[in-house]
Amino acid sequence: MHEVSIIKRVIEIAEYEARRAGAERVSVIRVRVGEFRGVVASSLEFAYDQLRVGTLAERLTVWGP
Repeated sequence: MHEVSIIKRVIEIAEYEARRAGAERVSVIRVRVGEFRGVVASSLEFAYDQLRVGTLAERLTVWGP
């Protein structure tokens, strides 16, 4: 399930950029995945729910297109 490693990296990048901007939290993460990449959206969401705890993106609950 490579979705876990994808979301882990997305959260790391979002936290890095948020801290660099002086933000206290991440309010939006937008992820666009190519049609033929073999990534399952529901698996990304599940992985995010598991990995967000304790991060600046912890309170983010809505994914934007």
